[in-house]
Amino acid sequence: MEDFNASEKYRKYLIELDFNHLTVLTVWGTDMVDGEDKLLVNGEKLIVLKTAVDIKSVLQKLENPYLDQENYRQWIEEENLHDIYNVNDMKLLSKFEFSFLEEKSTALIVLNDINLIQDFAIQVDHSKLLPIFDQSAMVNLKDFIYDNHFWKGGDKNSVALKKEEMEIIALCKRLYTVFFDSISFV
Repeated sequence: MEDFNASEKYRKYLIELDFNHLTVLTVWGTDMVDGEDKLLVNGEKLIVLKTAVDIKSVLQKLENPYLDQENYRQWIEEENLHDIYNVNDMKLLSKFEFSFLEEKSTALIVLNDINLIQDFAIQVDHSKLLPIFDQSAMVNLKDFIYDNHFWKGGDKNSVALKKEEMEIIALCKRLYTVFFDSISFV
C-alpha cells in the first residue's frame, strides 16, 4: 500500500474521478483554517487534470481555494503525486439502479460520490446542484445508505424508498450530468 503520510498530515489528497469514457485527477481536502472540505475550483468549475505528468508543477501554479496555503505547498512538496489516494467511480451515478443499494460496496460508492459532489456544490454555491440535495428523495437515499451500510445496527426496509425509485434514479443521473458539465481541464 502506498504511503500517504503527507496527505494525512496536511489533509490534502490527490483523487481520481472515473466518468463514462474519461478519467481525471483533482485535489480534495480539508482546509485546516476554516475546517471546510474543498476541491480545486475556479468559479463554478472543478479543476481537473487528465494526467499525472508534471502534476507537481501544475498544482504549484494553480490558484487554489485553501486558506492554509503553507500546508498546501508543503503537501505538494512532500507527497508522491503519482499515487492516487482515492478513486471515485462516478459512473454508478450515471447508470444508477435501485439494486445498487442492496450491496454495501456499491451503496457506499454511490454515497461517497454524492457526498463529494455535495462538497463541491456547497463550496461554489452551485445553482444547479444545490437544489438536488434539498429534494426529499435525495435526503431519503442518503439516509437509507447511512442507516443500512455505514452505521452499525441500521436495518431500514427499502419499501418506503422504493416508492421514490424513479425520482432517485433521475436525481442521480442529473447529479452526474451537472457535475460532469462542471469540470474544467488544466
